[in-house]
This record gives sequence, structure tokens and C-alpha cells, in this order.
Amino acid sequence: MMSDNQPYFNAVKFLEGLIPAPGHQHRRDRPDIFIKRTRALLKALDYQFGKTKFIHITGTAGKGSTANVIYQLLLKNDQRVGLFTSPFVTTTIERIAANGQYIAPSEFAKLTEGIKPAITFVSQNHEFGCPSYFECLLAIALIYFQQENCQYQIIEVGIGGRFDSTNIIPVPVVAAITNIGLDHTEVLGKTLIEIASDKAGIIKQCCQFFTTEKRPELLSIFKTVCRKQHANYHKVSAGRHSAQETNYLLGRAVVQSLGFEKLAPLGDIRPLPARFEVVSQNPRVVIDVAHNPAKMRCTALNLSAQKYRHCHLVISLSANKKIPGILKEIAPYAASIYVTSFRNTYRTATIPSLIAEAIKKFADPKTTVVINPDPVAAFKQAQNSARQDDLILVTGSFYLADNIRSVFVSEEEILESRAS
Repeated sequence: MMSDNQPYFNAVKFLEGLIPAPGHQHRRDRPDIFIKRTRALLKALDYQFGKTKFIHITGTAGKGSTANVIYQLLLKNDQRVGLFTSPFVTTTIERIAANGQYIAPSEFAKLTEGIKPAITFVSQNHEFGCPSYFECLLAIALIYFQQENCQYQIIEVGIGGRFDSTNIIPVPVVAAITNIGLDHTEVLGKTLIEIASDKAGIIKQCCQFFTTEKRPELLSIFKTVCRKQHANYHKVSAGRHSAQETNYLLGRAVVQSLGFEKLAPLGDIRPLPARFEVVSQNPRVVIDVAHNPAKMRCTALNLSAQKYRHCHLVISLSANKKIPGILKEIAPYAASIYVTSFRNTYRTATIPSLIAEAIKKFADPKTTVVINPDPVAAFKQAQNSARQDDLILVTGSFYLADNIRSVFVSEEEILESRAS
């Protein structure tokens, strides 16, 4: 690692040390912990929201991609814009971008150093203890966006909506919900109705609300909340488009509602790292971070819009994932499947043999299934077996995406260019 970036790596290490901090895990009995603790942190920092216009995005799948569409379209309309997304793929600065670039590693290190006294104060004086990793990153992003004089701040939630730390922002000019699926059920609720109700918590007084959700029973929840909040309800019809196109249509509708006219086509929108990102051609290599059934369904929709001879799937899953639901969505598309693990300090991968066994139920009997626990070696096997007109899809985990994307773009390159 380059010595010039050592303060950045030290800052990342410090923040990641807050991941297992007391009170970080979500508590159903006190869901307001995170908003209260984030408010306490911002108060200790003497942070004032000012006149920035906020755009708040939630949903089960596609919220980061939708936020990115809005960000890029506003940039094309000569606006100063900040973008906060989560999580990152290769390096932490990917979560915070302003005016066309990621935050500089040196600035990230400086801001991290600057919030340490406030972290200590809240840890010692707040009933819920130390601010979490996510809360600290959000605080850094908000401060940075103010420094950069951002006219708009686009904020993607961490989990849910109503009790998410990001819901400390003032009334947004736009709140958007991409869709609703069964994810984070231990936090948000066991049913789609409960999850939709939680995510609808970002709809605030008199804001503009947009969604691409289709199910009438869930739309009814959004309409009810909009009526109570005097918010303007907008349903964006996406028809039978791919997930990428659906996210684009939602983002475009949001930008149009703000009165901007420069609306670049989908092909001009650079995707977030590893969101169905094409990183190589001949054969085409696509890296995607889908890691639950709803997200994998979107990935399958995007895949079905591609032209290729055979699909070679490289997949790994975290140990807490619903294996059958994920594999059901993607395994039928694959002519060969390379089941692997991933390298990450904080998460455990599912044992590859368990995934391989589960795949049999969903894949074509002729599909070749190969187990290789080394993610890069598994990817190289897929490359070696693929023809130029084939497609290699790497998916199932942010951590696998990191392992394979690093083959094409190093962390140092991203830190140097402040772009992916």
C-alpha cells in the first residue's frame, strides 16, 4: 500500500473498529436507538443541516442504483450534488461522492480525525453508547457535502426507513421507494406489509413521493402515508423493463419533478461499482452484488436482456443468506456454475459444498457444477472455459464482488483517481 494513503487506511481501520460496538446490532425492542444516537453525534459535532435539498431513497433492491441515476442526471444539469450509498465494493470512499468524484482519501482521513472527540463524547454520555460505523460514515458524508456546497444531497438508507439512521435528515424534497421484498426480516418485520410500513417512514410532510413498486396492497400503504403527510404520490410505471431500466425510469422521474430538462439516456449513466457492471468483453464479464432473492430476481431480469451464447455463473453467498430463494432466481440461466467462497474479515461465507448441493434442485441437469473455494481461481476457471460470445456472471455477495473486481481495478487505482 502506498504510504501517501496511510492516514486513510488508519481512518478506515478506526471506523471499522466500531462495527461490533455495543448497541450497533439492531434491536426490535428499541428501534429508535439509531436515530437518537445519530442526532446526539451530530449535536456533538455542532452540525446544522442548512438549506440543502435532500432526496431520500429506500427499497429492497435497486435503491443504490436509483440514487446513482439521480446523482448523475443532476450533475448533467450543472448542479452541485452529494451521494451517500452503502455498502462499498472495494474501498470505503466509494460510499461518499460529491460533484463527480469520490471524497479524497486525505479528506476522509481528516474528517474521521475531526469527529473522534464527538464519538468519545457520545460514547461516554449517551445511554446507547458508542456511535456505530454506519452512523459515523453518515456524519462524515453530511459534513463533507456541506463543505462541497452541495445543492442536493442524495441519501440511500442503510436498512428500512422509519428507524434508519439516515431518517434524521429534514423533510426531503423527494422520497422514493424502489420496491419491497423479504429482506432484513429480523429487523423490519416478517411480512411484506410490515416491511413496506417501515420503509414508508421516509415519506415526510409535503414531499414528493415516487415508487416503482407494483403490488396494490403495498401501494395502498404508501398512498395512506402520503395522505397523512400531505405528500404528493407518484407511481412510476416501468412495464416489463429490466431492473436497470426500471431504476433509470424512477431516477429520471425524480429529476424531472425537480424541474430539470437534461435527461441523458440510460447508456450514458455510469453504474455504481458491481451493480450489473460490465468490466470486460470477449467474453463479457459482469459483476453484480445481488445477495438476496429480490436482488437476484433483478439480476436475472438484467441478464435476460443480454445477448450471449452461454452463461457461466461464479457464485458465493454469506452464511446468513436464504440459499434456495437466491439460487432459484439465477441457477436456471447457467450452463456452468463455479461455486466458491470469499475473503473478508467481518463475514463468513457459506461452505461451497452446501451451495453446490442446493443448486441441483434449480439448475438444468446438464449444468456443470464446479467447487473451488478460492474466488479468484474459480473465476479464472470460468474464464478459461468461456468462449468469446459467452457471459461470465459473478454474483451473490459484495465480498465476492470485491475479490473479483480487484482483478480488474485495484484499490490504489480507485484512491488515486477518486473514481471506479
